[in-house]
Amino acid sequence: MFNRKKHLTESLSSIFFLSMIFIVFLFEVFIIRPYLLENDQSKNSIMIINFHLLMAIIIFINTCLNLYLVINTDTSIDSIVNSNINNTNTINNTTALPLSTSSSSLSSQWNYCYICETNIPPRAFHCKQCNRCILRRDHHCVFTSCCIGYKNYKYFMGLLFNVGFGCIYAILIHWHYIWMNIKHLGWWSLGVHSVPLGFYLAGWIDFWTTCCNMISMLCIVGAIFATGLFIYHFHLLCINQTTYEKANQINDYNLNDWRKNLYETLGNRWFLTIFLSPLIKTNLPGDGIKFITNREKYLQNKQI
Repeated sequence: MFNRKKHLTESLSSIFFLSMIFIVFLFEVFIIRPYLLENDQSKNSIMIINFHLLMAIIIFINTCLNLYLVINTDTSIDSIVNSNINNTNTINNTTALPLSTSSSSLSSQWNYCYICETNIPPRAFHCKQCNRCILRRDHHCVFTSCCIGYKNYKYFMGLLFNVGFGCIYAILIHWHYIWMNIKHLGWWSLGVHSVPLGFYLAGWIDFWTTCCNMISMLCIVGAIFATGLFIYHFHLLCINQTTYEKANQINDYNLNDWRKNLYETLGNRWFLTIFLSPLIKTNLPGDGIKFITNREKYLQNKQI
């Protein structure tokens, strides 16, 4: 019963998140853009407004693409097994998961999952919601209904960036319309904007003003939430830690160079993938199984 309720809550969160992406996009394109055109017909203003339309489309497409790739990129240990099955002629022994629980070739960082009945590599954990072991598992995201791990982390970061940037951009574009719709400034307008549903139920504002203010408030909350998460996870990536490792003060994989840490976790062209387009592929240096530790890196440098 508890799992069913949790699954329902997660599904509703995902539906709400996806709905708000479309609602904000439609609001900015079909309400705010005509309002801006109506109030300023100069040639330069029309060019700027059309540029805003282009930006809205780019942010919307990138957000949807990142969301799709986060959900549909398999970052579980099944992806390793399936890859080996599909490429039986070129199987690399380093990416084959050993099944024996007493394999002498395994380091102490490997664990055994009694649910999946297989050995799992370092930094991998079993997710109860996904019912699979996830490579370099960071956390289970309720808004995407999937785990964030080794192979989809870069798309998750792209999603956070585009949601945060998109919300901030939307706030800057629609603020004039929102405040002019309230018709006066002061503590009253601040209350109307902050808790529009309460003012609507009291009969003090109309339904349209309520909807506009709710969209504006959701953009503000989305900007704070997504930007905060982006900064937090970017910090973790810079020191090569997962959320679990951060909570348990595990710092074995920090290579003491933020650029190398980002390369290890996001790939060679992470900047373009996250900030420009998820369609720009960035190749991850590893396979999600073997991770070099800071001690191993130290010994390598010492030998050199």
